[in-house]
Amino acid sequence: MNRNIIIADIDDTLIKSSPDDIGIWKMKDGEETRLTTEEFAEDPDKGKPGITYDYWEFEDPKRVRDSIMNGTPLIRNLEIIDDYLDNGYDFVFLTARGCEDVIKDVMADFMKYRSKDGELKELGDKFKRSLSYAVNDEKYCEIFDGLKDFERKASVIKHIARMYDDVIFIDDDDRNLEAVKNLDLQNVSVVKAT
Repeated sequence: MNRNIIIADIDDTLIKSSPDDIGIWKMKDGEETRLTTEEFAEDPDKGKPGITYDYWEFEDPKRVRDSIMNGTPLIRNLEIIDDYLDNGYDFVFLTARGCEDVIKDVMADFMKYRSKDGELKELGDKFKRSLSYAVNDEKYCEIFDGLKDFERKASVIKHIARMYDDVIFIDDDDRNLEAVKNLDLQNVSVVKAT
């Protein structure tokens, strides 16, 4: 029997978090600016000298939970996932957030899929908690030390791809998609979140 899985990013792929719930602090020229996840993804200053980011809000379990539960579902991307789940695919999340255990619990509550007959269903055993990753969780500090988020995500997908015949990765960030494409794995396809 073939084993198939869809791997989805969370922010700006499954949900759009309210800026009131969670954000990233950018330090530039002595000034702090709070960015939304979307602003952070598109920030042209990433990687420039003297620019730092503080992700403390993504380490606060309450903010993490609220940001997902109160987030606006991105229906077009969820419909893509629905089709795969309805066709027997497993599901995992792969996020650059921390607080992995909190996210696993909230995703079990939040994530549902709509079957072909229109019924909203629980993920149940389709949700593979043990293969879901928040790559900036403190438990991965040593494993991913020195790697950028896109390199961390590519590493996880390479690991998961060894266990599945068909792997679909959906993400909004072009760097993540490009890093996974560059793995050149025949059983892995990427889908740009809209």
